[in-house]
Amino acid sequence: MEEPLTSFVQSSRPALLTLAAFMACAGPVPLKAADARKAPAVTLKVGDPAPPFVHGAWLKGAPLTSFAKGQIYVLEFWGTHCGACVAAMPHVTELAKTYAGKVTFIGVNVLESAKNPALTDRRVAAFVKAKGGTMDYLVCRDTAGGAMWKTWMQASGMPAIPATFVVDGNGRLVWKGHPTALDPVLEQLVAGQFDAAATETAARTNEEIQRAITGALKAKEWQKALDLVATYHPAEKDEQTFANSYRFQALLHLDPKAAEEMFDRAAAIEDSEDAGCFANAIAYEDGLPVKWYVRAVPVLEKAAREEKGLLGVLSQAQLKAGDPGSAAKSKALEIEDFKGKMNFILENHPEQGAVLKQHLQKLEEERKAYLAAASH
Repeated sequence: MEEPLTSFVQSSRPALLTLAAFMACAGPVPLKAADARKAPAVTLKVGDPAPPFVHGAWLKGAPLTSFAKGQIYVLEFWGTHCGACVAAMPHVTELAKTYAGKVTFIGVNVLESAKNPALTDRRVAAFVKAKGGTMDYLVCRDTAGGAMWKTWMQASGMPAIPATFVVDGNGRLVWKGHPTALDPVLEQLVAGQFDAAATETAARTNEEIQRAITGALKAKEWQKALDLVATYHPAEKDEQTFANSYRFQALLHLDPKAAEEMFDRAAAIEDSEDAGCFANAIAYEDGLPVKWYVRAVPVLEKAAREEKGLLGVLSQAQLKAGDPGSAAKSKALEIEDFKGKMNFILENHPEQGAVLKQHLQKLEEERKAYLAAASH
């Protein structure tokens, strides 16, 4: 994972107006580059027999040891540090209720780091207990040797959590992806209408196009990005939000008037996910006309009231809007929030102390710079 604990208390791309929506833009928790280099070749593909189901500590519900023929299973890989995983839990719970008796849902806890395995078991168990009804399905931990991580995540080439695997009644892996994309998969699978091969092909094509779009945006090849967006066919709401955001980012530079219309339409909708992503994109862009940052600020202010992890991006927008005083205040609130989360993490993961303290120092330096700018 890439700094898993710091990614829990902050995000590189915060944007949306609710935590679940925010995590869609913030992204999952990826592997460290070193782990990716060590990862074995993909040996588990859609259509293959599912690997054995093994587990470490069992945390919720009656333990399972194998998959029963005729039963559909959903395995949800998650970590306590993963904000996107936590945000997806209520949705997974609703699906578990909807398909009770037809689909068995199992949360598989992975990627927890602690020198004392017994302490980690207790800590994760306490986390699951605290979630209560928002995590209302079977839950277990990976084995001490990470058997589930190796035979499912690494073997299938899944790069990040949350990651979801669906096993059909014949014990075959028929789908893998993000938990927010589960709805149509389960609906079709339960009805006997799911085409695993076609779904996998479409998903792979979309992933390739998405990588090409983000590459073009990074290279500031705006027209190329816009052309690629036209070939991107989102299957899910979250993917449509990404597509709209990509289009907006390209139009910011190619056709500001069209981008303005996109932003205003989205902002007029209550709790618009698109507006949050658009405001996020604006805040992270340098050199735009000041009016754009002014536009983004109220959207991000509302978002930050609901999710304090957005205070950092709000402060950037405020600074670029020419209001360093407000940026300093937002930064101070971000520091306060970070300290609270930092203390909690250090109790369970003292090995993250240096990274967390370094980030805190960075936040404090930014606040000083904003105050200095405000005093001139």
